[in-house]
Amino acid sequence: MSAIEAIRKRPGMYVGDVHDGSGLLQVLWEVVANAIDEHLAGHASRVRVTIESDDSFVVEDDGRGIAPDVAIRALTELHDTNTLDGHHPHVHIGLHGVGLVVVNALSESLVIESRRGGRIHRARFARGVCVEPMHDDGASDMRGTRISFRPDPEIFSWTRVDLTRAQSRIDELGAFLERLSIELVIAERRMRPPVGIAALLRDPRGLHAPVLHRATIGDIGVELAVVLHDRPWGSVRTFVNTMETRDGGVHLVAFWSALRMFFAEASEPERFAHAVVHVSSADPAYGAPMRDELVDPRARRPVVDATLELLRSLADAHPDAVARVRELAK
Repeated sequence: MSAIEAIRKRPGMYVGDVHDGSGLLQVLWEVVANAIDEHLAGHASRVRVTIESDDSFVVEDDGRGIAPDVAIRALTELHDTNTLDGHHPHVHIGLHGVGLVVVNALSESLVIESRRGGRIHRARFARGVCVEPMHDDGASDMRGTRISFRPDPEIFSWTRVDLTRAQSRIDELGAFLERLSIELVIAERRMRPPVGIAALLRDPRGLHAPVLHRATIGDIGVELAVVLHDRPWGSVRTFVNTMETRDGGVHLVAFWSALRMFFAEASEPERFAHAVVHVSSADPAYGAPMRDELVDPRARRPVVDATLELLRSLADAHPDAVARVRELAK
């Protein structure tokens, strides 16, 4: 049995539920992850994701343009490395990392275009089978890769993507990848995400403007956004490698621990803070296959140290806000 046949026989093993819309989004994110790999490797500065009116998708980047021979292998062969050619971008943003072959296998139609070396090469597939081999289609003064595809209605019982969830994920990527220009176009309606991790705060309003902090300790990167407020309800959103960890984990506990250390005499100071905690790691450890909880103990100390450093800076810049929280949390 070929890789394409195996994927089409058991699609849920590769993208999750093909009936509730989540698998459909996973297919899209696999293609977006391929484009963002080019950015993380230092070769692309723009990614555009288009959702067409016929429920097809287009993902374009201005990277190097995928090599024609690599493109065919990527679309027809399963591989077990981070990327097909074995290179390691700093952080891969895909959830499952199943690759383009799964997208191709589960698409009614797929066209890949590579603009590279002053030429444009194109190939066309139908349900994973090549119907138009990769060929030179003329000169091009542009560069990058363009993949257009339509999820197969024989596989997905619902082929209309959840626009709210799609926009939310693009917003998250735009917040974390500040040097990347990424946009979502929905039937010609352009939607650009806000820039910066503070855009992910559940409520950015507070006693001061959001305070940001970044640190790298060992091989763990930490990015934080915090705002203190005087209303007794708080929230913390946690992420690992740009993916939200909805069940929290080590980084959430570490943030809370640092907050309580800083507000040593206060009772539940977390009620008066909104925060975003983002951890970057080449090989994070999760508590479940869906990666909703970080269990990697290496993240604890970097998050504690980074949080304390942020809070000290916050206290220097906004002493009245810190004093107000101490008063409210007695």
